[in-house]
Amino acid sequence: MSPPRRTLDVSHLPTFAFGHRDPLWWGVTGLMAIESTAFVLMLASYFYIRGNYAHFPPTALPFYVKVVAAVITGVMLLSAVPIHYANRAALKGRLRGMRWGLALGSLLGFVVVALRIVEFLWIGFRWDTHAYGSIFWFIVGMHTVHTLSGSLEDLLLLGVLFKGPVEEKHLVDVHTNGRYWFFVVASWLPIYVILYLDPAVLAS
Repeated sequence: MSPPRRTLDVSHLPTFAFGHRDPLWWGVTGLMAIESTAFVLMLASYFYIRGNYAHFPPTALPFYVKVVAAVITGVMLLSAVPIHYANRAALKGRLRGMRWGLALGSLLGFVVVALRIVEFLWIGFRWDTHAYGSIFWFIVGMHTVHTLSGSLEDLLLLGVLFKGPVEEKHLVDVHTNGRYWFFVVASWLPIYVILYLDPAVLAS
């Protein structure tokens, strides 16, 4: 005769969780760690290439490109405000707040991508012009991909919130997505300082 099967009642446990209790939190945290390492390696390559030029940069960045980069930085910092608002709304389960926050955040994200395209058109050198051009395009291009993917994810979540049905797990999705966008904004700041506010670049 076989022994009775043991069962465990988990009906009292919550169906979702914010923070480190959620597997998605760990997945996004690992993703940010990997991407942070990639950016650090790219910036290290930038400094290595910089040290091999007697005259740096070999092709000067036009003044209006520096202005566009400054505007991009301002828009990125501004975009963190509605995403923070959406995060707070997700913690409180407020659908309207999540919708407005994601809508404004994604709009500002796409503004950044549009400005970045303008910058690429005006930059004055190609990715294959010289080593400086290669690393510059690679770093800025990589961050543009992150910005675009984050904005598209905002748009996707916004569609879910409007079409429904909205489930409790979607609150966690919105909050975790907001954490990733903060990473996108924060990772741009050292890139902007190094690539555009370098004294040699400013002097050019």
